[in-house]
Amino acid sequence: MQKTRNTPPAGLVLSRLGRNHFAFFRGWLEGLDLHDLSGRYLEPLTGAPLHERTILDTLAWIRRDLVTLAKRTGRFAFARAISISPEKLVFADTEPTLEEFREDVDGFDMYSEAELLEMFIAAYPASGGKKKYRIERLRERQRSALSWLESNIQVDPHADDAVEAWLIPNLALHLKNYGINTIRELVRHINHSGNRWHAGIRNIGAGAAARIVYWIQANEHALKMQLSSHVLTKRSEFDVALARQERPITLGIVPIEYFEPRHALDGSAGINRGERNKTLAFNDYEAIHLWLKTVGHGGNTWRSYRKEAERFLLWSILERGKPLSSMLVDDCILYRDFLFDLGRIPDRIWNEKYRIPQENWLGKRSTERWSEAWRPFEHPPLSNHAEHPYLKPVLSPASQKHAQTVLKAMCEFLTRQRYLDSNPWDGVPPIQKQASAIKVERSFTFRQWEALIRYLETKPYDARHARLRVILKLGYGTGMRLSEIVSALWGDIRYFESTASDVKGWEIRVTGKGMKERMVAMPTAVMMELRNYMAYRGFESLAEIPEDTPLIDRLGMANVSPDASLSLSHPALYKTLKAFFREASIALSDELEESARQIEKASTHWLRHTSGSHAVAKGVPIEVIRDNFGHASIGTTSIYITTETERRIAEIEKLM
Repeated sequence: MQKTRNTPPAGLVLSRLGRNHFAFFRGWLEGLDLHDLSGRYLEPLTGAPLHERTILDTLAWIRRDLVTLAKRTGRFAFARAISISPEKLVFADTEPTLEEFREDVDGFDMYSEAELLEMFIAAYPASGGKKKYRIERLRERQRSALSWLESNIQVDPHADDAVEAWLIPNLALHLKNYGINTIRELVRHINHSGNRWHAGIRNIGAGAAARIVYWIQANEHALKMQLSSHVLTKRSEFDVALARQERPITLGIVPIEYFEPRHALDGSAGINRGERNKTLAFNDYEAIHLWLKTVGHGGNTWRSYRKEAERFLLWSILERGKPLSSMLVDDCILYRDFLFDLGRIPDRIWNEKYRIPQENWLGKRSTERWSEAWRPFEHPPLSNHAEHPYLKPVLSPASQKHAQTVLKAMCEFLTRQRYLDSNPWDGVPPIQKQASAIKVERSFTFRQWEALIRYLETKPYDARHARLRVILKLGYGTGMRLSEIVSALWGDIRYFESTASDVKGWEIRVTGKGMKERMVAMPTAVMMELRNYMAYRGFESLAEIPEDTPLIDRLGMANVSPDASLSLSHPALYKTLKAFFREASIALSDELEESARQIEKASTHWLRHTSGSHAVAKGVPIEVIRDNFGHASIGTTSIYITTETERRIAEIEKLM
């Protein structure tokens, strides 16, 4: 007979005991009705009455888990006590219990327990006093075991716990594949997406989704997070007007119409207030809306201006601790730096510089303003790199410049109206964008690259392998960036044949930084890999491939109707390459020794740097590399020229 695994019963979503499970089990030990206990402690997490079989399966799962936990912590006596069923601890007679006997004959605690037991047996010789005493001691041990385990293991979830710490493996796996790794991320996703939050997540149906929601509701206090009201209501039945009306006015990261600072921070007594205010605005909120009236209402310009004023107001009060009308030049410089830092620096550095965690400022795009999931800045795509958690910064240089221009114009208007004494944005220079030096050392040597390709050839040729070959060859052969690879379509490729010479080959149209298009020459070997990959995806000839077919698809193998939405996402491509480099570093550790560690650190951009370095070493003209890479200056491309470095190292070696 197959051994029963220590897993929760079908129909439940948790893989770990919570406080409600302890209460359910404690009630069962005390002999209470299982259906009553289920209605009180289990059904609130499922949203529906449980079948008797499910209740019994849940009871067995809780019991097995408690026994395992007791043994794991070395409490074997507790494990044995928990294993005893309540029906085995029943003594069927009408005589008093030992505790009741103690109260009757020893109200002043004069007797020891041994003396009391001897008196009890003498008084009730036919009742089996020793057996009753043993049963009561076992019951007490069960209570002690439960109390100790509940106090010494984590029974309340935390927002930063991984989803697999609480949810059954199957559900946790599908959530992680979707990009949801923690309970915090799960709650934020649910709040943003509403009642149909599970749509698009593979193998999570409405039933499991509802049970997850019920579990989060039951643990909102422990998580210190709440689900929005619209999560529990179908979109068709949700009253948006009522949601707007019922959303509380508060002091927090909320839209400006729901924001109310303390009186000391509302700007009515700001240190930069003008002496002869020509407006009717009494505080900063009223002043902002007066300025917004000058640009109309409801249009794109009005929404853009409101967004920038709203962000600045929230930051000045919540982060800086000052009203907007107390902002001075140094405060504005700090806000300028704040906009630059969002998404660019890891949390450990951020938390040393700013009071509010940067995650608190970030949310999903297009979140309704009445939703509790609304945030003033859009959350960028995540990477799996601890030091660089985001694949791109929150605001581009153009967006930062726009924010500074809008805020300067707002403060200039308020200064002319004498609401402000002076414009704090006057004299604040735009942040000096430092040209990030290309780190050529973050590239593969010829030996490392050859070893990687040899290792690639040992992999079985399946959908994942075919796609990986194309990614590696395309990145190395063209120097295209990660974003350029995932957005490339079949229609971007064209065949070129010169009428003035024998030159012919392939090139691909690429949209790079600043939405600038360029044509990138593509080696024939890369085109051959693409031919094989497309054949593997079910296209019998190149002519039948629609132009909007993504070069790198998300599925990797199915012959489905091509759709650009099937293209591999930025995070997925990043993770795919990171996993391959990590795997290869282990396999090649004997061959490459120390340099295998370098391969383990490699990421997607290493392909671009490797392409540039190898092209220079093989004599490709620097201007060709510049044009292929889309560099604005040949000076940027020249970083790949390492001849002087190589000569310097070789010559200095002669000293020793």
